[in-house]
Amino acid sequence: PFEALPPEVSFQVELIPSRLVRYRFEVQRSVCPNGHILLGPRPVRVGDCSHYGPALHAEVTVSKATDAMPVHRLARRLARAGLRLSRSALNDLWHRSATLLRPVYQRLLELVKASTYVNADETSQPVMAPEHCRNGFMWTFVASRIIAYVFSPSRSGETPKQLLGDSTGRLQVDGYTGYNGVVTPDRRIRDGCLAHVRRYFVKALDTAREHADHAIHVIGQIYAVEYEAAGADILGTDAHRLLRQEKSRPLLETWKSHLEALRPEVPPKSPLGAAIRYTLNQWTYVTHFLDDPKVRLDNNVSEAALRIIALGRDTFRWVGNDDAGEHLAIIHTIAATCALHGVSPNAYVADVIVRVASHPTAELDDLLPWNWLPTSPGPTTP
Repeated sequence: PFEALPPEVSFQVELIPSRLVRYRFEVQRSVCPNGHILLGPRPVRVGDCSHYGPALHAEVTVSKATDAMPVHRLARRLARAGLRLSRSALNDLWHRSATLLRPVYQRLLELVKASTYVNADETSQPVMAPEHCRNGFMWTFVASRIIAYVFSPSRSGETPKQLLGDSTGRLQVDGYTGYNGVVTPDRRIRDGCLAHVRRYFVKALDTAREHADHAIHVIGQIYAVEYEAAGADILGTDAHRLLRQEKSRPLLETWKSHLEALRPEVPPKSPLGAAIRYTLNQWTYVTHFLDDPKVRLDNNVSEAALRIIALGRDTFRWVGNDDAGEHLAIIHTIAATCALHGVSPNAYVADVIVRVASHPTAELDDLLPWNWLPTSPGPTTP
């Protein structure tokens, strides 16, 4: 007889294509002796009378925001799965989801305002107009647990003022003056961005390589101090602050003296002159990190959050109107904050859009992505 050996085990990852399912619900009815008709429990729907389920709403919503997928491409993808929906029908699902999620979005904005440390940036978002697109703007405000987006028709400083109001703490931004109404002595402290400083010197490489290389090298040494702190696992601690004082401060002081001595010799409108002017004008703000270990060297975290907006400009190009821009901001906020906490935005949106309307307002925080617990799953077979 042959001796049995352990089986040979191997694995293969396979794709199970998505499919669309049409459920049939039967609501039980009965008549009481008095002639009143009694109905059994009805299926949970998105909104009052939508014929499309929450998972389909979530797929449309997240695909456009997280994947920057234009509606016409999404329509083709769903058609391959067996469901033909017009663009207008898909847009209805998108706008309905954003409207239902608005209470969660507003609560997230309240928490951003209450945050001590906020990073912010903005970028253009084209809006359809009668003759040609006009420029709206999408702003991002990043706190420790939230990546929030706010749409506005213009780049006016009213947007950060409306969101952050008279809140206190710190706001890390670039040199744009639109944030000046928020960073006042009785409100927030302005922190600058060393990465923006570096970009000015990168632009000067072609015309003043020696001086630009020197500046880039100094900035690299300052970042090396941060890598050293990360390697020692002391980020954000007082030991981190002391390390910055010991190593970064002398580098900065020497570099500032060099820039001040060089400034009179450089044409002010040259790339190097612009780099020196920007650096010295922002010096107070970009060196705040020396005294607070929780302040980043740069504003890259908010710039990274705007990459998806730039990708959307390349794919679906514009939003139809200001309301659509606001809905885009709502969905981006929900999807990005879910991703920040390792939560599936599809599962979150599909669950919350059917719960939020009846959820007690006082307990809305239970539905925030980091607190969210999904309800029991619905049927999985037709």
